[in-house]
Amino acid sequence: MATKNFVPRSTGEGQIGTDSKKWNKHIAISGAYSYVSASSKGSFSSLYVGGNTELAGDLTLGGNITIGDADTDSLVITADLSSSIIPNADSTYNIGSTTKNWKHGYIEELSSTHITASGNVEVTGNISGSVSSTGSFGYVKIPDDGELSFGASDDLRIYHNGSHSIIKDGGTGNLILRTSAFQVKNVDNDETMIQANEDGNVILYHNDNQKFTTAADGITVTGRITATTHITASGNISASGTVFADNFQSSGGDVGGISFNDHLNITGNITASNNISASNNIYADGRIYESGTSVIDHATAMAIVFGG
Repeated sequence: MATKNFVPRSTGEGQIGTDSKKWNKHIAISGAYSYVSASSKGSFSSLYVGGNTELAGDLTLGGNITIGDADTDSLVITADLSSSIIPNADSTYNIGSTTKNWKHGYIEELSSTHITASGNVEVTGNISGSVSSTGSFGYVKIPDDGELSFGASDDLRIYHNGSHSIIKDGGTGNLILRTSAFQVKNVDNDETMIQANEDGNVILYHNDNQKFTTAADGITVTGRITATTHITASGNISASGTVFADNFQSSGGDVGGISFNDHLNITGNITASNNISASNNIYADGRIYESGTSVIDHATAMAIVFGG
């Protein structure tokens, strides 16, 4: 065993072994090793270095490389990478683990067959997918003027502009809501405004009270009906309260007519081209004109003219 330093005659001269006569064992270095020749190359079957190692210049390593053999070992890279990082096998290795996550990932374009996130996903650009793409979210938050857009030409858009929430359909065809029971509620979910039932009625509400209901044979209105022009019906119009109108007209004919089961109070004249039938009183401030045959229990008017 040598007890003295093995020193070459001058820097850059001499070597340990030759191409035809190599040392059999590896070189073990416990201290610092410095070699500054940029043009020299070397090869080792095994190289074990105890302590810190500093390499100047380019380093090319071939074969399999294992860095660290324990969870406590660390690798620090302060340089920029100038190449791709490609795994040895597809869909086999991970970046990070379930217990040790990377804090932030700054990626200009991400292409993946599957993305899973246990926390929030914040995107300042667009999220797009193919027609067969699927995904699920526990919560999606889109800021004011951000949009959900559907269709190749943004045919359907859903967004909030800061003042109003808007569903905008600008494509061809209809905007179709498919449901067996359609209901519109207020923001506090304690009042119904519209209720539509499959194979059934449609109900309109005012302050959570039914006012207009469709039925198989017509409609039912709870409360008053106010019309600025005519109300025309091919069948009967029934009212349990008072009906106010500037003019009552029937279509005439053998079965045409207007019937009242209670009092008839008219401000002005009553003119009928057919019969007038009343089971109670008829009151008119003006005249009653009737060209048909009338059966009246009691009538009060300025004059009653029969036959024209």
